[in-house]
Amino acid sequence: LLEHLSLALSSVRGLFAQYDTDGDGFVSKEEFEECYERLARAQGGASTADERSALWSRLDEDGCGRIDYISWAERLDLRALPAFAASLEQQAAEG
Repeated sequence: LLEHLSLALSSVRGLFAQYDTDGDGFVSKEEFEECYERLARAQGGASTADERSALWSRLDEDGCGRIDYISWAERLDLRALPAFAASLEQQAAEG
């Protein structure tokens, strides 16, 4: 159980780092949209502007335009982490 929890936390941290492209400790809406679209393409799909906007609204509940790691971790759906982790591994292998 602890091993799975550790892997999940590592995935959350890695995903945040992937989206925080400028390394300032925050993910902006622009960073989110760019990375989300890149991950969607890596999985053989695409995302719509409405889909990205809806997801961003769920992450950025206070509407400030950027989120920190704590907010990211609190709002991320842990059930989706395995798919995110696999996508990150695939993207790292290709890049």
